[in-house]
Amino acid sequence: MRVIPSMIYTAFLLLLVSACSEDSYPISYTVGEADNAITLRAGLGDEGIGVQTRATETPEEHVKHTPLTPGATAILSINGGWTGHTPNVVSQTTLATIGAISDKHNSLSMSPQLYWDDYGTANPANTAGRDGGLTILAASAGSTFTSKDAISEWTAYPWTLPTDQYDGWENADLLTSNNIKSDAGGTLKFDEVKANNNTANDLLIFTHAMSKVTVNLTADEGFPLTNGDPCFETDPKVTLLGFTYSGMVNIKEKELSPTTSATANIQCHLTRGGAGQHVATFTALVFPGCSFGDDTEIIHLDADGNRYIVTAAKINEKIDEINSVKKFVQGKDYVFNIIVKKTKIIISATIKDWVQVDSEPVTPEINISADYGQIVSGNPFTKSYDFFRSLTMASGYDADADRSGVNPAATYTYDAMNSTGSWNKTLFWPNHDTHYFFRGVYPVGQTITTDTQNNEVIEVTNKPYTVGTVPSDLMIALPRSTGNCTHDQAVETNGICATKGTIYMNFEYAMSKVELRLKSGGTLGLDYVDLTQRGTEVEIINGYNKGSIMLKDGLHAPFTDADKGTYKLTTITPATGFQLNTLDAIVPQVLADDVLFKIKVVNENGTSDIYTAQVNKIKGAKSGEALAPITEWQHGEHYIYTLDVRKTMIKVTATITDWVTLTADEPIWM
Repeated sequence: MRVIPSMIYTAFLLLLVSACSEDSYPISYTVGEADNAITLRAGLGDEGIGVQTRATETPEEHVKHTPLTPGATAILSINGGWTGHTPNVVSQTTLATIGAISDKHNSLSMSPQLYWDDYGTANPANTAGRDGGLTILAASAGSTFTSKDAISEWTAYPWTLPTDQYDGWENADLLTSNNIKSDAGGTLKFDEVKANNNTANDLLIFTHAMSKVTVNLTADEGFPLTNGDPCFETDPKVTLLGFTYSGMVNIKEKELSPTTSATANIQCHLTRGGAGQHVATFTALVFPGCSFGDDTEIIHLDADGNRYIVTAAKINEKIDEINSVKKFVQGKDYVFNIIVKKTKIIISATIKDWVQVDSEPVTPEINISADYGQIVSGNPFTKSYDFFRSLTMASGYDADADRSGVNPAATYTYDAMNSTGSWNKTLFWPNHDTHYFFRGVYPVGQTITTDTQNNEVIEVTNKPYTVGTVPSDLMIALPRSTGNCTHDQAVETNGICATKGTIYMNFEYAMSKVELRLKSGGTLGLDYVDLTQRGTEVEIINGYNKGSIMLKDGLHAPFTDADKGTYKLTTITPATGFQLNTLDAIVPQVLADDVLFKIKVVNENGTSDIYTAQVNKIKGAKSGEALAPITEWQHGEHYIYTLDVRKTMIKVTATITDWVTLTADEPIWM
C-alpha cells in the first residue's frame, strides 16, 4: 500500500468518522488503492487544431477520435489546486505509456502513477481544489520522451525537425493535448469520474503540433509497364525546398513561434511504393508558419532521371480557403497528387486532416504567342504556322515528329473569320532541366532538309514576289522574350528551360524583297529612253539565285559558287509615274563588287541598249539614318530602286521599306 502524508491520512480518518453521520462530503475510497488512482484515456483528434474542449463527449465527437500508436510514450503535467496547502497549486509530471486500444481510444499507464489524494481530494478543507479539479497538459512523440522531466517549459518548448526524413519522422511528430483544463469546461473531477465509471472528462485529446506534407506520385505515359500499369524503374525522390524546420511550441495554448531563419530543404520519407510500383507516396513534417509566393518552387521531384518542379500556386489556392495569409498551419496535411509522365506532369493539390480539401489539376503547358515584323511593333500574328522544337540549335527539330523527315511538333491554325486560333496538340516539357530551341515556320507544310553541315534548312530560290507564298513571304520565328529561366538567361545560347510564362515568338521574313521602278526623265529626241517597248528587261548579274534558310537563326546558310548566276527580274504593272516595274523575292546576300543591275532597252528599230549599275555602290539609308552604300540585302527588308534611265546615265534612287524603309539618290554614269 502507498505511504501517504500524515496530514492527508489524519484528514481521511476524520472524513471516515464524519461520513457516518453527514452527507456534506460523501466521497469514499481506500487510500492508495485502484479507486484512488487517476485514470485517463487518450485519442487523436482528427479535426486538427479546431478541437474544442468538452465537458461531456457526444457520439458525434466520439467518432472524430482515432487511437494513438500503442507503445509510444507521453509526458503529462497534472496540476490541481489545494486550499491551505503549500504550494497552493500542486503540479506534478509523470511519464505515461500509450496502452491498448478500446473503442477508438488508448489506455494510459503512468510511471509514476499519480493519485487523487496527491492533490488533496480527501482534505475536507480543499473545496477550491475539489471544485476546480485537474488541469492536464500532455505531449507525445513516438518513443522520443524517456523521462518525465524532459519538458522543462510547457509554454515555450523548443522543437526541431530533422531535415533528412527519408527513414521516417515518427519520433518528430509532436502531439499535444490541453483539452482538460478548469477554465474551459473540461475539468477532470474525481467525483464526476466515479459517478460516470471513468467515462467523462478523462479523455486526453491529442492533436498534431506540426504540419505534414504528402506527395502522391503516379507513374503514367512513358514508364515501363508491369502487369499492364506504368511503373517507376527506380525509387523516386522528393525534396521540399526552403521549409521551416524549427521553432517554439506553447503546449498550454497550442501556439507556435517558428524560427524564421531555420529553413532548409527537407528530404521526404518514402512511405509506400517506389521501384516497380505504379504509385509512390512520400511524407514529411514541417514546422508550421511556412509561406511561399505563388511562383516559388517548393518541391523537387526526381523520377527515373527526370526532374520536375512544383510551385506553390495551387496549394496556395487551397490555403486561402483556410487562412488568408498563405501559411502552413498545425494539424493539416498538405497533399500533392502528381501524375508523372515522360512528356508532362499533371499536378493537383489538397490539404487534408489531418483535414482534406481538393483542388483542380494543373499542367505546365508550353504557352506560345507570336508576333511579326520588328520586335518593337508587337503586331499580332494572325496566320497559321508550324511549330518546331529541338534540344540543339542547328538540328533535331523533328524530335516530336511521327512521320519521316523533319516535321513540326505542333501546328497552330488561325481562323480569320472568327479571329481565333487553336493548336492541334498541347506540348509539355519532359522535365525542368530540359532546354528547348523553339522555331515557327509560315506558311505551314514546308519541306525541311538537313545540309552537309547538319543544319536543318528550307531551300529557297529567287522568285517573283507573290503575297502569302513561298519563298516570297516565308517567315521564321525565334523566341525573342520569355519568362525567367532559372538555368540560363541567354535564350539562344542554351535554349529555354521549363517556364510557366509565355514564349513570345517573333516572326521575321526570311527573304529580301527587291523592287526596281524604271522611268526616263530625259527629253524626247535627246536623252529620253522609251522603256515601254517589248523586250525591255532587267537582270541581276552575278548574284546568288538560290540558297538555304536555316532554322537555327532564320538566316541563309553559306553559299556555293553553284548558287551564283543571272536572274531576270519579274515585271509587274508599273506604279504611277513609271514605265516599268519589277518585284521579286531574292535570297538575302552580301553584294560583291561584281553584282550588277543590267537593263536591256529595246529601241524602235529593234536594236538594244545595255545599261549596268554596280549595286553595292548605290547609297541609301533607313529613315533617320545617314546615307551609305547598300552592300547587303538582308532578310525582311524591302529594297526599292528607282531608276531614271537616260541615254547617258542611270540616275538611281533607292529605298528600303516595310518590311524596313531606306532612301537614297545616286547618279550612275554609263
